[in-house]
Amino acid sequence: MDWALGMWLWALVFVQYHSHGCLGYLDKERTSLLEIKASINYLNGSSLPTWEDGTDCCSWERIKCNNATGRVTKISLNRTRERELGEWYLNAYLLLSFGELRSLDLSRNYLAGWVDHEGFNRLSRLSNLEHLDLSDNSFNETILPYLGALSSLKSLSLRGYHIGLPF
Repeated sequence: MDWALGMWLWALVFVQYHSHGCLGYLDKERTSLLEIKASINYLNGSSLPTWEDGTDCCSWERIKCNNATGRVTKISLNRTRERELGEWYLNAYLLLSFGELRSLDLSRNYLAGWVDHEGFNRLSRLSNLEHLDLSDNSFNETILPYLGALSSLKSLSLRGYHIGLPF
């Protein structure tokens, strides 16, 4: 193959890959993010306005991606849920899509538990997760044993964590 044609093909692949980021073969990550958005959305639907179907999730607010792979590496959802909506139960299974996730911030969201305990049981598959912030939430003690499965964690914040114990 001639050098100019090779460079042209490489440039086409590069532009195609970087212009779609989270789309294409990473559609599962984008879909999971949109499902998470739907579960925390404000009453008027205005939470996370840049998170729109058909757009590159690497350009969305509160999301960081690996420049080389286009995979999501950081999700910052602190203070995204309004108190008026009451307690939030996150579907932990949705987190399993993020194979390169290094940082997850779910602080101050009235998080009360997990919709899918089986998904949380499998969080050990998040083998790159280094930073997890669950501060200022209120859920029962059932999630605590699963945190031990996150063997790559370097920091875990439970500041202001309120465990609801049955009486």
